[in-house]
Amino acid sequence: MAKRLAGRRPAAVAWPFEQAVPRIAHVSRASRTVRAARAGRTARAALPVICAAAAGMFWQTTAQAQEGYRPLVPIGSLRIGLATTYSSYSARYRPEPGGMPGDRQPVSLGAEFSGPVGTSLFPSLADYEAAVAQATGSEHRLRLGTVAATAEKNAVRLLLSADVGVLDWLSVGVMVPLVRNETEFSMHFAADSALANAGFGAGAPSAVSGFLSSFGGAIGAYRTFRTSACAADPSGAACRDATMHLSGAEAFHDALSAMYESPVAPLENSPAGLAMQARLAVLAEAFQAAGVGGVPGAVPLADSPMDLEALQRLVTDPNLGVAGTHPLAPWMSLWALGDIEIRADARLWQTGDANAGGGGYAEAGAGVIARLPTGVQDDPANFLDAGSGDGQTDIEVRGWANGQWGARLGAWAEVRYGAQLPGAAERRVFDPYYWIAPAAVQRQLSWNPGDYQAVAVSPWFRLADDLTVLAGYRYFRKGRDSFSLASADDSEGNEPPAGGAAVDLSALVLGSEATSSRIHLGGVFRRAPASSGSPLWPAEVRVVYSRVVGGTGIMPKTGTFEVRLRFLTRLWRNEPPAA
Repeated sequence: MAKRLAGRRPAAVAWPFEQAVPRIAHVSRASRTVRAARAGRTARAALPVICAAAAGMFWQTTAQAQEGYRPLVPIGSLRIGLATTYSSYSARYRPEPGGMPGDRQPVSLGAEFSGPVGTSLFPSLADYEAAVAQATGSEHRLRLGTVAATAEKNAVRLLLSADVGVLDWLSVGVMVPLVRNETEFSMHFAADSALANAGFGAGAPSAVSGFLSSFGGAIGAYRTFRTSACAADPSGAACRDATMHLSGAEAFHDALSAMYESPVAPLENSPAGLAMQARLAVLAEAFQAAGVGGVPGAVPLADSPMDLEALQRLVTDPNLGVAGTHPLAPWMSLWALGDIEIRADARLWQTGDANAGGGGYAEAGAGVIARLPTGVQDDPANFLDAGSGDGQTDIEVRGWANGQWGARLGAWAEVRYGAQLPGAAERRVFDPYYWIAPAAVQRQLSWNPGDYQAVAVSPWFRLADDLTVLAGYRYFRKGRDSFSLASADDSEGNEPPAGGAAVDLSALVLGSEATSSRIHLGGVFRRAPASSGSPLWPAEVRVVYSRVVGGTGIMPKTGTFEVRLRFLTRLWRNEPPAA
């Protein structure tokens, strides 16, 4: 249950085509109303591009040769691009707990978050379980109720780009992304009074402190009795029994003191609550037999199961161990700047003429991209947050090839390698299968994300002079991340800072080495002005849907819908010099 990516994500994938799970996966309203609203958001996000594209289709134009992909810009021209992408996922691939490969089937985010509410959702309450087990003398598993949830993570990206044809074989450009993320979250919490064994708090703090004080005073008086009994007869039954009762009382007091440091307590009528009252009664009887009074009549416990408001307090109250900045409720970010790309592409080889109608041609080239750390990482204390970027620099190189056979059939292929340079990150260093990590493990880290590789192939077919359909497959692989503490903590995380807890940095590595297989299908509409003197700009409209169909490591099963519009205009004329 509630097992999640740590830190947001152990290892985000910086390559924009494959985003690994950024933090907690979201929870959605799985209803027709929500799906309709989601479709409306998608349509509104794509509306500017679609409207501009529709306007372009009405231009009086003639067709030009067109392939499914065209990375280069004609010399002296400026290509302006505007794209909207909408992506979402409600399941992810992941290895099994313990690092086993798993069955390669995606796991629903809602299913990960649903089930009994205990330490699998709030691992910070593990000390509470241990304290209750010590106080009762038997194993204890916290159960506050049950949760049934649905979850989905959505992201809208506006991509603004400009590319210039510097030479006939060289183009340079920039792409600026704007990102808005949303978490759809729907949760039904049942207090489950028949099975719940704990509730929120144990009454007024004064009652708890008064109980511990009175019980501690009685233990002190009994300690004096035990000293006298053992002094009179060190090997006698009175000394032996007094020693046993005193040791049990001190251990019971210590366990209760540790339990009361937690925001929850056993219910009065739960097995753990009844066992505590029975143990207190036994000690009170032994103390009375020794002439020692002052033992309280009852252990302060919770009188009712937890409700939804109290459950949310466990997440957001800064004094209760989690200190989340957002409750378990729907969340949407503001628009934020993503990681800006600066790029260049060069043609290295060409044969044939791409603009010769019906003729064949082939070309190959290479490109380089620098992805800048302008994006914002997610807030480690907001379990529904997703950042706009990775906040570290990538250097990517690629090789590409494009070709056409006959009048209508062609193919595009590319290979990419990206080096993700080290950067800084703030994460909660915890088992990635827990969604809600405690605040005590939040650290400033030095992060060295794994490099990535990708290979893609996309055949295309020209249905008409101005319309091309395309399909394709892309395989993506990302290497393992590594982390070190950026503070003065011990390099292995064993010496916690003040107020913190020891951490195991290897927890962030699990699942960071990941792969995905993605297929896509779409079309390209491209038109050119009817004459060289036309004031209208050439335009290209691309509509593509892609879907992740397989993955390893921690990889979301993402579906993405993209609408892209590109205009071409002349910046300067490339005319031969006069004779």
